[in-house]
Amino acid sequence: MIGSDPAVITRDAAYEVLSNPRRRAILHILRTADRPIEVTTLAAQVAGWEEGIRPADLTSRQRKRVYVSMYQTHIPKLESVGLVTHEGENVRATNQIHEIDTYLSKESRWIPWYYLTTATSGFAVALFGLAALAPFVSTSLAYFAAFLLVASVGVSAVGQFIEHRQQSRTLPVELSGYPPSLRVTGSE
Repeated sequence: MIGSDPAVITRDAAYEVLSNPRRRAILHILRTADRPIEVTTLAAQVAGWEEGIRPADLTSRQRKRVYVSMYQTHIPKLESVGLVTHEGENVRATNQIHEIDTYLSKESRWIPWYYLTTATSGFAVALFGLAALAPFVSTSLAYFAAFLLVASVGVSAVGQFIEHRQQSRTLPVELSGYPPSLRVTGSE
């Protein structure tokens, strides 16, 4: 990275950092923390996720295994690209941590529900305008347009509800390497 801007994370560096589930877990924890976190606390949380148990129920061997790899490999790698700073036993996210958001997005082949409802609403408004121009079909056209508007509001409400439920049940993208049954909890 000689000659490159240290404030910009390259695509290759971002992919390399995000290629490891432990580093993604570290990034998730640090992104949601409002203060620096001790490496031992960070290691306990990650080990708990990997084992599928609460950090308080971990053995010292489970904690140490994760702590050593974090201290020797993962935290230095994250620090080398400028996503975290490590001072003594504390690790904190830098302002650059949000630069990797574009690499964490999930792409979908489906058209989002809000595009569909916006298009339907626009079509209904156009039908209202057409009903004013064609008085002989205006009543039935106006009823159809009103139905489309009500239906699009209903679809919008249902879509919002479903999206909210899915987001509250799924793991953050950073933790995609962990079992889907994993429930994200705060540090304990």
